[in-house]
Amino acid sequence: YPKLQKSLEELVKSRLTASQRIKVSTNRIIKNDKHILKAVLESDAERIHSAINDVDEKVFDEVVEKIINANKIFIVGGRSSAPLTQFFCTYLNLMVENVVGITSTAATEIYESIFRISGEDIFIGISFPRYSQKTIRAMEYAKDRGATTIAITDSMQSPLTNNASLSLTARSDMLSFVDSLVAPLSLINAILVAVSTKKQDKLIDTLDSLERLWNEYKVYMNESENKYI
Repeated sequence: YPKLQKSLEELVKSRLTASQRIKVSTNRIIKNDKHILKAVLESDAERIHSAINDVDEKVFDEVVEKIINANKIFIVGGRSSAPLTQFFCTYLNLMVENVVGITSTAATEIYESIFRISGEDIFIGISFPRYSQKTIRAMEYAKDRGATTIAITDSMQSPLTNNASLSLTARSDMLSFVDSLVAPLSLINAILVAVSTKKQDKLIDTLDSLERLWNEYKVYMNESENKYI
């Protein structure tokens, strides 16, 4: 019963405390009898390979179209998912307008940011074990308001999928008390590349304008002049 076994593994992983996680993961590494560097990198590679097989390409394409056609995009992911949210928002902001990234763990700030969400908008919730209750509740609110809800999470057993119109999964891995989010980051990167491909002409104009701005305000270093530009 491989599917049942996988579901049970995900359930157990989501309920372990931080101290329990570090004990379990340490035992796994010891049993592998590998150098920790090799064990971690091989695990990350395995998660990415798993995502290649697990992600439904039709759902992926639909998510990309929803992002391109949305009136406003709300991306919510706090705690360990906050870096994924920030990365997603940083690049998506260059391609489409009206992107709102929310990484706060304060419920009041989350709801104040999304309370005007409507049926023309999309809500992207990012969460991995141990799942954030605030992200789950925010997605439930967005669904009740008629918005398209998209989950980026580790499996279809994730509670985030219960209120998701569309779900994309990439497995995280339990490494010590730290989660490896390499596969989810790669999935988000794929979404960004797909959006940039479809909006290439407009994006080129935007980037050309930004280059002039970066040069004017000396944002990046000019290697030929060995000066900051």
